[in-house]
Amino acid sequence: MNHPPGTILHFNRFQFQERATATRPAEKNKFFIVLRNMAGRMVLACLPTSKDQIPMAVEQKHGCLEYPSGNFTAYVFEALAPITVSGWFFSLRTYVYGYQVRDYSYATLEHDQAQAGYEVTVKGRLKEQEFTAMVGCLLRSIDLKRRMREHMRSAAYAEASDHDRMSEPVPRYGAADQ
Repeated sequence: MNHPPGTILHFNRFQFQERATATRPAEKNKFFIVLRNMAGRMVLACLPTSKDQIPMAVEQKHGCLEYPSGNFTAYVFEALAPITVSGWFFSLRTYVYGYQVRDYSYATLEHDQAQAGYEVTVKGRLKEQEFTAMVGCLLRSIDLKRRMREHMRSAAYAEASDHDRMSEPVPRYGAADQ
């Protein structure tokens, strides 16, 4: 499950690191954007959301939204706007916030997805310009944790080899394929 930076994965049952609460389940249908691979055993990623937390005073458009007087920064993907090299897009307006950047263990992700009923689909790889703009935006976010900021500073789009290139139909893997 080692994917190049900019890869968008879809988990049909993503297992959150935090315990379930009354308002958030322990697992959920979730997208996952790879930001950086770290030493082959960890991945730095963000979990985009369709939940709008943008202050009312900010005009929403595709790209980086900054609202300095409100100490707010987010990256927005417009609905139906192709963002990957294969032309894939989010069906809803989608947001990435600094606090959503985390590191994940490949071993844990692979273990969780090996269970029956779990599936991961590769949706595509962000265009290089899109990836670079999103990373730059997140680095300016006041909500990005210091440790994540240090890891993200060396995030790079590194050109994928022909073997790693995303193509249609999208690859799928998980317990259903075993």
